[in-house]
Amino acid sequence: MKLEDSEAKYIISYTPGDIVSMREAMHRYIELLNTGNAFYDDYCVAHFEPTTEYIGVSFFQEYPLLMECLRHSTYYNDKDSDKNLRTVTLTETLFFMCAAKHAELELDLKIACQAIVAYARKLNDSSEMWITCEIPFGMEPLYIVASVYPKYGYLLAGFYVPYWDDEHMPEALF
Repeated sequence: MKLEDSEAKYIISYTPGDIVSMREAMHRYIELLNTGNAFYDDYCVAHFEPTTEYIGVSFFQEYPLLMECLRHSTYYNDKDSDKNLRTVTLTETLFFMCAAKHAELELDLKIACQAIVAYARKLNDSSEMWITCEIPFGMEPLYIVASVYPKYGYLLAGFYVPYWDDEHMPEALF
């Protein structure tokens, strides 16, 4: 089940825990962002698809920083104890959480976040970058990476253009 509002034009498949698979998926996502193909009609149409049907909360139990990110995730509820995160998490968020478990992917995560920021700054319109009608693309991945690797927090800050419309992205005010 996908929570994204748009239909997927690009399905980016990955196997959680498989570094090569996740690196390839991340590079595909970066490519789609760099070419502008990841978006159609203001919505991100590049969605991630894990090869497994079930990714439970327990998958992240040994990673306190990721558990904290999960608690702040838009659709997660603490009552979901070990609910299948595929049903309560955006595909973008779940992918970045899975990738952040692996130190081997640190540089790939940084490059992906740089691509997110570059796309946002190039577009320069916060009302045209959505995952759902309420959630802008890229915000949760940047938050996850900044939480796990605080030295990349500047990328989260760089995502917000100071004069963006605060109706669509009030987070910069907070």
